[in-house]
Amino acid sequence: MQINRTKLNFTSRNADIRRADDLARKVNNEFPRISQTLIAGFKHTNEFDALCIQLNNKVRQVRNAKSGKFDNVSGFLEKVSAMITPIKAQKIGNCAESAQLAAIAAIANEIENATIASVKTPDGIHLDHAVLLVNAKKPYIIDAWLGFADYIPEAIKKYKGVYSSHFDFIDKSDSGIVFAPAKEKYSSFLRKPVSETDLKELKKRYPEFLL
Repeated sequence: MQINRTKLNFTSRNADIRRADDLARKVNNEFPRISQTLIAGFKHTNEFDALCIQLNNKVRQVRNAKSGKFDNVSGFLEKVSAMITPIKAQKIGNCAESAQLAAIAAIANEIENATIASVKTPDGIHLDHAVLLVNAKKPYIIDAWLGFADYIPEAIKKYKGVYSSHFDFIDKSDSGIVFAPAKEKYSSFLRKPVSETDLKELKKRYPEFLL
């Protein structure tokens, strides 16, 4: 649907967030997965230590398989497949895997200036969370791990409010949270320009990413 950005100013201002929300839901519906770290934020999780250990081991297996495949191929589609296949097969992954799937979905849907970002305090302390940051005119966050998207100020409120049980913030009264581009190999790879040929093939091979 074509949105008239000159006449529907309020609607167009929020269209990006609605689409980003759809993208987060699309990723989670098409690639269902269990997250050990998400479960760890729930009440009474300490009663199921054995299950958490088992899930943590499975996440490690997925990451080992992903890394091995990724490092041994060279083409864009081959590297994307190396990232997707272990997650899809094992149906498990934490926030890093969720951010990677969201980044691939953003590429497929031609969302520009999207990068996987680490959540940190202003003085650089990692808060052990990864999201997809979209540097639009009004930057916003796509958090497929928690299943939402919002502009940065609203996302921070959610992290420190309704989702605070999932994070060990140093000072929950402090609004100082920043989103810094992640430096690991998958994030660096997904920031590179994608050719028209590779983009077309990505959409053809993985139509489940398309909104």
